[in-house]
Order: sequence, then C-alpha cells, then structure tokens
Amino acid sequence: MRPLTPIERWELSYQVTNVLAESSDSQAAITEILALVGRAMEFDAGSFWVVHELRSVLRCVSFWSGTDRQFPNFELVTRVRDLSHGQGLPGKAWEVRKPVCFPDVTKAPNFPRAMVAEIDGIRFGIAFPAFRLRRVFGVFEFFSRKSEAADEDTMKFFAALGVQIGVFLEHFRISDSVIEDEAEVRLAAERSVDAVLTIDEHSKVIYANSAVFKVFGWKPKELIGGSLTRIMPEYLRHVHEQGIQRYTSTGKRHLDWSEIHLPALHKDGHEIPVTLAFGEFWRAGSRVFTGFARLRRSSDQTHVKGEIDNLSG
Repeated sequence: MRPLTPIERWELSYQVTNVLAESSDSQAAITEILALVGRAMEFDAGSFWVVHELRSVLRCVSFWSGTDRQFPNFELVTRVRDLSHGQGLPGKAWEVRKPVCFPDVTKAPNFPRAMVAEIDGIRFGIAFPAFRLRRVFGVFEFFSRKSEAADEDTMKFFAALGVQIGVFLEHFRISDSVIEDEAEVRLAAERSVDAVLTIDEHSKVIYANSAVFKVFGWKPKELIGGSLTRIMPEYLRHVHEQGIQRYTSTGKRHLDWSEIHLPALHKDGHEIPVTLAFGEFWRAGSRVFTGFARLRRSSDQTHVKGEIDNLSG
C-alpha cells in the first residue's frame, strides 16, 4: 500500500465523484472505483461487498486485482461465501461503521478466508464501509502482499471516502436483493442519477457532471467555479443563501433532503420544475454538498410553494 499525499487524496476523491456521477450502472461504477483506488494506492487486490439487508449478510459483487486472475483461489472464495455482521474484515467494518485494518490477515482470528489468503500470498487487509447516517450500503476492502499497518491519514481518508460514496449509493437506491446470473454476482441498481452538482459551504460549484447540460442548458465547465444560484430564479437566491448559512451554523434542516420540489432556472432564462435530493460529506475539514437533479414531468404548484416556505422559514 502506498500512502497518498493530501493533493493525491483530493484528486482521488474527485475522480471517485466523477465515476459515480457519470455512470448509469452502479455495478460498473463500483468496479471502476475498486480499480481506481487500488491502482492509486498500489494495492494488489480489492473487492466490494453489498449489504443484503433481508438476510443480514454481506455478499461480494465485484473483485479487482492488479493483474487478471492474480489471486484465483482467494477471488473464488471471496465471491462464493457470505459474511455476517461483524464477521471477517468487511463484516467488522460494517459493524463499527469505520475503516478497519488487519496488518496480517493470515494471522487474524476474525478472518475466515485466512487459509486461502495464505495460499495466494495475501497479507495486509483494510476495509471501509460506504454508508449514510446509520445505514451501511456496502463495504470496500483492499489487500497487499506485504504485512503492514495503515497510517492515520489513510484511515481518515477512507472514512471520508466511505461517506462520500454512501451519498451516491443512497441515491442509487441499491436493491436489498442481490441478483445472480451465470457469470457472477451483480449489484442491482434500481435507477441512476441525473444531473449532479457538488458545492462547498459557500455554494461554489466544485463539480458538475455532463447531465447538467440536459437539465439546465449549461455545460459543466460553465458552472464549475461559479455560484449554484446561477441555476436558481432570482427570487430564490437570497433564500438559498440564508438557508445554507443557517444550516452550516446550526446543523438543523427545514426540508427533507431526499426529495425537494423547486423551480430552477434554465440557461435560456425560463423556469423549469425539478426534483432535488441532497447528500452531505466532509472534505478537507469542510462540508461539501452533492445534489441530484431531475426534471419533473408536471409541477405541483401547491407543493412547490410549501417547499419555498420551508426554505425561508
């Protein structure tokens, strides 16, 4: 494992956001993130386990290694067995909802795959949960051939990354059931995101995906670096600014962030009805907000007025 510099951690976090925002297939996104993090930190293998809530178990749905079939025995055992709450490296991360490190998995008493890890030459293991509030959606784990320990900065980075990814997985509405086909276990995604924007505590846009053009008429590069209020009707801009200042000061919400119906402003100047969902995570010690926006087919003006009243209240 190679520890990252602060700049490298920031860049990797940004790349992960980009993968999640641009992908229409959560399975493909998870697989890409495994490879992205694995290569950046020079791990030898990694996997993602989804929480099967109906059965209260974890099941591996994606496995990555630096070279194809580099750990065939370990991959096979990882794919075919379930782990319960608290069991093994991913089960422990699920239980405590924070990163967990096993310096040598072959000697860890709570690692059911120890024997096959020994066969394939795997030693170090680290896992972190992807979660939102108290709900864990899945667990990432990574492995190296050398026995080592994770530094504090790496553990903090993985903790923040888990919350960041959890915001997206909540919006994806990952299915509680795991689908199996003839090839492999797959992660079921019931819907994908539409337009995605990430802002800082001052409403500065620090990320926008390509779908913002379809919804708002702006190209991502036209929005990044500017204020989010650019896509708001003028009469809502001051309300938004007051609302975000109040939240960052008190931590109290006046709206259900999972679904908000409000008018937005298209680049050509006309108002459009949108449904918004927001998630929050911390990056470099500051709050960062990711919003998901999609066009509504019809506008319930009474409901919209109630949302506006709550914003200003």
